[in-house]
Amino acid sequence: MVRTGLQWFLTSTGPAASSHLETGAFVRSRPDVTFPDVQIHFLPSVIIDHGQKMGDFHAFQASTGNEFSGTLVMMALRKI
Repeated sequence: MVRTGLQWFLTSTGPAASSHLETGAFVRSRPDVTFPDVQIHFLPSVIIDHGQKMGDFHAFQASTGNEFSGTLVMMALRKI
């Protein structure tokens, strides 16, 4: 991991040059849901030994997660 970090820091290239969370979406699970309650992730990923080893093939991961916490939070953004 140190080698990967140094490669990115010195040359802005290599496996660490991407966040690897390339695509995602928030969607509604049903038409009657007011706010999106499901998050979808799609990313290039090879998981070997819990991420400790680099893979020698191409793969992707697709996952979903329930985003409803039961609490509604409203936030306003403003330009500083």
